[in-house]
Amino acid sequence: MIAVAFCPEIFHDYGLEDAFFWNCINEMGILGICDYPPVELFHLAHDAHRHTKEIDWAFYNSFLALSVEEKKQFIKLMANNVNKHLNEA
Repeated sequence: MIAVAFCPEIFHDYGLEDAFFWNCINEMGILGICDYPPVELFHLAHDAHRHTKEIDWAFYNSFLALSVEEKKQFIKLMANNVNKHLNEA
C-alpha cells in the first residue's frame, strides 16, 4: 500500500498534511493494530513551520465540515487520481 499525505495540489506548505492524512484514514475506518504480518509506519521528516497558510486552513476546515459520505467520495477521487498517474508511469 502506498500512502501519501502531502499533496501539493491541495496544500501549499507543510503543516496540516499529517492531520489531513490521519482524518482520511480514520474516515475510511481502517485504523487499528496490524501485527501479523508486521507493518512498519514511516513518516518522512520535514521542517516544521510555525505558520500554516490560510488557504491550507480553509481546505482542511472545509474537508472536516463534509459529511462522512462526502469525505469518502473525496478520498476515493484522490485515490483514483493517484492510481491513474501511477499506471501512466
